[in-house]
Amino acid sequence: MTPMQQKIALSGEDLHVYLAGKHILRGLNFEVSHGELVALLGPNGAGKTTLFRAILGLLPLSSGSVQVNGPTGPLKGKAAARAIGYVPQRQEFNWGYPINVENVVMSGLTPHLGIGRRPKKRHWEQVYAALERVKMLDLRERTIGQLSGGQRQRVLIARALVSNPQVLLLDEPFTGLDQPSMDLLLELFQNLAREGSALLMSTHDLTGALTSCDRVLMLNRTIRAQGTPQQLCNRELWRETYEVGEESPLLTLIDALAHQYGAHGGLPVSDPEVASRGVDKLVKTPSAGSSAVVAAAALMSVHEHSEHGEDHPHHHSLGEHLACKSGQSVHEQSADITSTTTKEHSC
Repeated sequence: MTPMQQKIALSGEDLHVYLAGKHILRGLNFEVSHGELVALLGPNGAGKTTLFRAILGLLPLSSGSVQVNGPTGPLKGKAAARAIGYVPQRQEFNWGYPINVENVVMSGLTPHLGIGRRPKKRHWEQVYAALERVKMLDLRERTIGQLSGGQRQRVLIARALVSNPQVLLLDEPFTGLDQPSMDLLLELFQNLAREGSALLMSTHDLTGALTSCDRVLMLNRTIRAQGTPQQLCNRELWRETYEVGEESPLLTLIDALAHQYGAHGGLPVSDPEVASRGVDKLVKTPSAGSSAVVAAAALMSVHEHSEHGEDHPHHHSLGEHLACKSGQSVHEQSADITSTTTKEHSC
């Protein structure tokens, strides 16, 4: 195995998936390396969630293969499954279930503990470390139904992080979040990548993806293109992938980013006239600079605000909390609170 191959955490080769007789994913080839935050972009119905479920083994592959690599080489079976953390879309979770934050996160350790086994002190320490990572430790005893949208998303991320996975799959983690919540999560994802994790994130926040991710995979039933954001500023590629018209605001954004990258030493803009036209649509100034990207962000990003505030109720010390938690059993109801993420998945 070459040094480059050793860096690859997750890869797919010639993946095909059929659902109800329809060819959903066609010949996908991709790689995600340790230390990378990779955006998976495409329109609704492009197959992004299907790809995640195929990677997790929740949907069968018609052909092709998925490989997960550990520090010493390829992982198989349960070892491969346990190396992957998965954050589903928020609406897939039953937020009316009567369970509190810390027990939702503990359910992320069920594949490691087994149903009904009692977690030890070290397991609760893992739970609290994951909650601290997402800034939710103070709300660990709050019932999940009382959480805001941003808080709920952070709980799901903590649940995926609690087992210290090497690979993290994020299915539209920014949907319905306000800008501060998105910024907090994006900073967390970038930090995880810097620490060596491999992250594959589907998102409709195109501006955030193109300005913050290391690489981009463009998907619409097949991988249309992949590369750095600077390498993917071809408006025709985006028009075909998203199936939009020539006057779509999406293409205006791409034109502005192409101008931005060209102005700052990125890849040369293939059509400066087109790039300038995109900038003119966004800002009525002769030079684009960062203003074009700011304007594009305002044009393309629409976020819902959280409905609830984040107050911080009093709690016992963590030492007292861990002491009384050591005799508690893992919740056996985890299969009820989410339909896809508590199963022992295999690759």
